[in-house]
Amino acid sequence: MLNRPVTLTEEWVTSRNGNKVYVRTVYPFRSSTESKFPAVVIVPGGLSGSTPFLDNGLSDLAERGYVIVTFNPQGRGSGEEGDLLSEGEEDYNGYVHQDDLESVIEDAMQDPNIDAGRIGIVSYSFGITMAAGCLARYPELKIKFLIDYEGTSLSDTTMGDPWLLDGIDANDKTRPLYELFGHLSIEMDPSPSNIQWWSERQALAYIGHVETAYLRIQSQWDHMQPPSMDYPSGFDQPPLWYRNKHAIDMVNAATNGKATWTRVNEAWIGNKENVVYSYENPPSYYVDSLDVESEVFKDVLRNLIEEMFVLP
Repeated sequence: MLNRPVTLTEEWVTSRNGNKVYVRTVYPFRSSTESKFPAVVIVPGGLSGSTPFLDNGLSDLAERGYVIVTFNPQGRGSGEEGDLLSEGEEDYNGYVHQDDLESVIEDAMQDPNIDAGRIGIVSYSFGITMAAGCLARYPELKIKFLIDYEGTSLSDTTMGDPWLLDGIDANDKTRPLYELFGHLSIEMDPSPSNIQWWSERQALAYIGHVETAYLRIQSQWDHMQPPSMDYPSGFDQPPLWYRNKHAIDMVNAATNGKATWTRVNEAWIGNKENVVYSYENPPSYYVDSLDVESEVFKDVLRNLIEEMFVLP
């Protein structure tokens, strides 16, 4: 930790539908030689907001010279200090939430302390749907990079369907997710209304239209999907059959699409840039599961953010 002073601010940004979204931002200490800073917008996973992330170590990035922008999409926030409830209703990362992100980015671009040409996005898990949807629908946003931590690809991975295929009831993740979302995957419910609902909410449909550098963070043991390799601790697990197919699909779609640059994980892992993979010949993954609150993950994220900002 560098222990440089930082400044924390709170504001309300008006989204496209008129509702106000809670934004919490941390700025680096400004020296006499510094004018504007690069910024990173954090897109939350699950059905949460990203403002609490500043209390879980991400504020350390400001000490390294980055502005960190967090926000609670409409309908999210506990209402407690530092995590205020944004106006509107939960939209499950559909168009409304994608518009929230667009409004937050536009607001950041107008910030006199931020270099508008050096703004990146880090998305967590299901947050890739919001991030990729926003950037695909608003290509005029000139974002420096998109870092995707183990994001879901289609409705089946969002709803945990791959776990059903091993036939082990204890691994059923679909039931609790259905209680949260109120929808099954398209595979489980191919009704026109369900297909329409998911049409806004599948990252794989968007990622090929995103015009920026795309980096995928992926471990062998995905935080949401069945494992790709034996977990180091050796505890009980389902058969090793899934092998991160969703990650390969996302990277391939970006590489074959409009992405300016793609890669999986840090360079030392050994993956080359702009590679199209197959299920039989996947990229190399981190061996250990990456807990987003661990110091290991924070180090990975710091390294990748620094690398992405120096890309041409």
